[in-house]
Amino acid sequence: MVHLRLPDEDVTLDWDAFEQRVAAGRVPADALVRIPAVTGEAWVRADSLELYGELAGGRHAAFQRVQAAAGPPLLTALLVGVQVQIWWLARLPAVRTFAEQRLTRWTPPVLEDGEAWRLITMGFVHTSLGHALANLTWLAYVAFHLERALGWRNLLFLYLGSVTGGSVVSLLGSPDAPSLGASGGVFGLIAATVVFGLSRPELLPERARRVFGFALLPYLGLMLASGVRSPNVDNWSHLGGLVAGGVLAMLVDPEGLERRPGRSARVRWAGAAMLVVLLAGLALLGPRLEPLRTEAEARRVALRARGADRAADLDASEAGPLTVFVPVGWSSERLATGEPAWSPPLSPRAWSAVVEQADRPTTATAAVEAARQEIDGLGWETRWEPPHEATLAGRSALELQGTAAMPRPRRVVLRATARGTQVLTTRWLVEEDRAAHLEPLHARLLSALRWTPDAGIEALRARVARAPDAEVPRRELAEALAAAGEGQEALALHAALVAAFPRARAERLAQLRTVGWYPELVPDLDALVDATLAAGLGPPVTAAVADLLDGLDRRDEAAGLLDLAWVQAPGDRSLARARRARHLGIDLDAAGNVRGPPWLPSRAPDALDLDAARAQAARREAARTALVQAIAETPPGEPALVAALVTLAREADGTAEDLPLVRADLERAVEGSTPAWWDPRLPPATELLTRLPDPQP
Repeated sequence: MVHLRLPDEDVTLDWDAFEQRVAAGRVPADALVRIPAVTGEAWVRADSLELYGELAGGRHAAFQRVQAAAGPPLLTALLVGVQVQIWWLARLPAVRTFAEQRLTRWTPPVLEDGEAWRLITMGFVHTSLGHALANLTWLAYVAFHLERALGWRNLLFLYLGSVTGGSVVSLLGSPDAPSLGASGGVFGLIAATVVFGLSRPELLPERARRVFGFALLPYLGLMLASGVRSPNVDNWSHLGGLVAGGVLAMLVDPEGLERRPGRSARVRWAGAAMLVVLLAGLALLGPRLEPLRTEAEARRVALRARGADRAADLDASEAGPLTVFVPVGWSSERLATGEPAWSPPLSPRAWSAVVEQADRPTTATAAVEAARQEIDGLGWETRWEPPHEATLAGRSALELQGTAAMPRPRRVVLRATARGTQVLTTRWLVEEDRAAHLEPLHARLLSALRWTPDAGIEALRARVARAPDAEVPRRELAEALAAAGEGQEALALHAALVAAFPRARAERLAQLRTVGWYPELVPDLDALVDATLAAGLGPPVTAAVADLLDGLDRRDEAAGLLDLAWVQAPGDRSLARARRARHLGIDLDAAGNVRGPPWLPSRAPDALDLDAARAQAARREAARTALVQAIAETPPGEPALVAALVTLAREADGTAEDLPLVRADLERAVEGSTPAWWDPRLPPATELLTRLPDPQP
């Protein structure tokens, strides 16, 4: 009897069974053996026994018998033949496009669209002759020997496992571009020949050692080095296939020479189950697994792929208050509304996160409404749902969702938050039938968003702390606080600056802008306006006061103030711009004096204040009312009718001084284009046209 101690079992065999095990290679050299007739009670290594060497020598013959009985390498021929046929068909443009778009390993389609089959199909696709020739030559050589040594089942297991292993590693290591070809599987099969030769040397006769073991290591090193030097080679796939093939080769044995009966079959079934779980897991959980990177890093990767020199100069971190993450493999695009966005290949979905500067402090509601109007302006016929509260970058936000009726319906999700004049808006566009599946990806993008609008304010506070009496840093801090929604602190700082620098026009202008944003925080706004006008800092400040009054819906006072200022400083550019924006006349005569409607004062006022502006507004309204009444009562064809209409028209456009130009304005009014000088109290334009004198021939 022979007592055999293996790592996972202790057995007692008769001599014939022991011989069969040794000859089949199922007794490792380091196994412990006790043969009472030979070793007594001692346990010794199997290879220390002379009879073990004699029995093991028969394994070479057994391995040769296995190879001889293997028959023609049908699986090798099938693997090579199928891939040659695919390459041949890929010469047709339609087939090539289908293969590149639907069969290659590409991270976004695999993880977002559940196209996990790409991890396997990429190992069967070649579109160029050189690529196919190199891969399939090695595949034919290595697969031929492995099929004869390990059997076709083990060869198929090793090839599919190596292709999948290479695809998974490439999925993570090289996600930005598609990958195709059998090189991952080829590297895995080469690794399998090396591992098999090193792990089962007792089976190999001298001739077989020219293929297995160390024989292919030099070629493997050369292939790896060649791939590293080539920028367009997917070295991650090579590495993954190499590791997968080497590991799997340690788990399977030649058919008929297994170390334990049924071992290889169990390994293959376990591998098939793991493959199914892997593909199903990627298809179901892909949006939760897709790697993300910052926008800056994504741009750097894209520039590096195009060989741009400045790719190395880009910082991998976001420079600024907003840090946006995007899925790997997505590229920079533009939405139809013009915003910068990111999109995956071969898909209409998009992701955008942008900070915009409004003209004045706004709200999340206004920001979402503006984004909605932009989408509606595209004519997508979007059905919007009621908005609901949400969060964005840790701040209270508003979300609006809708479905755009396009050839393939798309889900549109808008989310916005505001801080002062700064607005952060995100846009997520995705196919309606993929929206639920991809919502985890959207949620990850939203949660990864980082917005620090206070970063610039803290830097300005530090500047002010270093120079507390300096004018410019304090003004810049006040303006930044106003833009960030900190109106109370900004107004207090503006008031201190105006008190410290009463003749500084820049301080007054900045203060007026902030007051216009936060008028409810000013206890006595009229007193502040009068004090500003009394400072006598010139037309630019007066124009700014008019802007403030306009923003407060006190347009009559603004027009009255500009009337007085125009007579006081005729021809001033800042006043001319302000008056032109409000369709107020800016005519001057040859001497540079004001030439305008009768309600303008004949001489310049001594001082500007709100009382004078209100009085001028009353004179303007009374004069316009008289003109409108005169126009309504003047008989047709009278020169007074023309004179009154010209007087109104000249207020808005200094060139409208004669009947033809007034007639043209009225004709446009009939067509729906209201002139700037029009008063709603006038008779209809069609009636006025009939009452005008006939045009001269």
